[in-house]
Amino acid sequence: LSCMQNCSCQPVSCNPFTGMCICDAGKYGLDCLSACKDGFYGEDCSKQCHCSEHGTCDQLTGDCVCQPGYMGAQCERSCPVGMYGKNCEMKCQNCVHSDGQNCHPETGQCLCLPGYQGVHCEHACSAEYYGRKCSERCRCNLAFSFCHHVTGECQCFPGKTGADCSEDCPEGTFGRSCAQQCMECFNGGQCDAIDGTCICRAGFAGPRCETPCPAGTWGVGCVNQCNCTVGAFCNGTNGNCHCPAGLHGVSCDEYCPFGKYGPNCAKSCKCSAFAKGCHPITGVCVCPSGFIGSKCETVCQPNTYGTNCEEICECKHDEICHPSIGCCKGAACPSGITLPFVYDGSSSTTGLSTTVAIVVTVLILVVFLLVLLVGHYRKKYMLERDPPLPSVRYSNNQQCVQASDRSGVDNPLYDPFAQKSQKMMMQNNTSKDYPWTKPINSGVGGGGGSFAKASPFDDGPSVNHEKMKLKFDDEEDYDDEIQSEQSGVYAVPDYERMRYNYTAVGGNVNAPPTADKKGKIESMNEGRK
Repeated sequence: LSCMQNCSCQPVSCNPFTGMCICDAGKYGLDCLSACKDGFYGEDCSKQCHCSEHGTCDQLTGDCVCQPGYMGAQCERSCPVGMYGKNCEMKCQNCVHSDGQNCHPETGQCLCLPGYQGVHCEHACSAEYYGRKCSERCRCNLAFSFCHHVTGECQCFPGKTGADCSEDCPEGTFGRSCAQQCMECFNGGQCDAIDGTCICRAGFAGPRCETPCPAGTWGVGCVNQCNCTVGAFCNGTNGNCHCPAGLHGVSCDEYCPFGKYGPNCAKSCKCSAFAKGCHPITGVCVCPSGFIGSKCETVCQPNTYGTNCEEICECKHDEICHPSIGCCKGAACPSGITLPFVYDGSSSTTGLSTTVAIVVTVLILVVFLLVLLVGHYRKKYMLERDPPLPSVRYSNNQQCVQASDRSGVDNPLYDPFAQKSQKMMMQNNTSKDYPWTKPINSGVGGGGGSFAKASPFDDGPSVNHEKMKLKFDDEEDYDDEIQSEQSGVYAVPDYERMRYNYTAVGGNVNAPPTADKKGKIESMNEGRK
């Protein structure tokens, strides 16, 4: 009561009645050393603040202090669009792709729209990403498409389709999303799935591949120049030269080597060793003088010589016909046909090739001569074995004869030897000199010998005449037969009648001859004596 107690509050005063410290705003406690708790302010922190979560209460005055990006008495509002910072007092700086030129209310960083990034939102997302802040990864095949930076949708290149754009357009379609129809391409051309143009195979050109490459060009688009000689065919696909017959080589500028012929010299000559080779175009063997044949394998026939054996020899009696040079004699005649030598790249084989050719030629000539000799002796043997005609004899004696003579009657008209000769030669070497066996016109010559079948117009008797006299009973029949013979028509002999009209050597007589015939036979026998 007498104010005898001292206050301990420093530097503030105390209550004069109670002695408690009277604290300044924002402080509390016995000695006023403690700050106000959050949400309170004023003397002794007795007042409660009303700020939002984005603001703090001033412990002295109770005013709300807002965080950057917020404003209002209680910091309850964000900064308006285009503003940021403390109390939203600063402007956003040039945000290109942002929502209404918006930026972060606290930092001022531009708030980019989905699909964009950068300080000012000036860049789209990279190829593999899309969405807000470019944080989503694309699922597209980026070799044939690109990913939409906002939505992430795969956008296929022209000619591709599918969820990830890995598939080609169906045949006959092209373009983006394969939505267009191709035109028809010819000669194996393919529609370009990107732009629909015809992609031609090598060797063709034109909007629809309808035209073969012009002469002298080849390849895709016919842009390459052929390198073939005139007359050769250039393959429009690969530019290879197809050589005509007789030529070969990359450019068809080389003649066929020896032994080859035909297109590209692909065929081999089929000639003998005697040939000079073959024609490079046709393959016909070229024969040296003295040889002939499709392969030049045959020596000229006797009395012919030269190229293709077209020349004929007309030699003197002391000359021979050589197949190579024609008529010659002695040392002037070659010992054999010399073959032309063809150089094969090795001089060491020259002598051997010539020697072999000479030996082969000599062997051929020897074989040819042997064939001629064998033919000559064979012909001679055949003549000796089979004489041209048989002997003809007649006899009225009923005596046994040799087995070879048992026929008794030789009929020249039906003798098989008559087919071999137009004239029948008869020998009178064992029989008697009967009138009909004497030579025709024998008055000039002597005794026996060969004679020809008598002509109907010759004088004197003949074998046929005598036979016909025995054949007929009277002279009229005989005269008629003579007329038939003179006309060139021969009647078939009536052997049944002849059996009773005369006796043949070796034959059997079944009936005796008539008296008239018997008289004729005896008269003939007397005449022979």
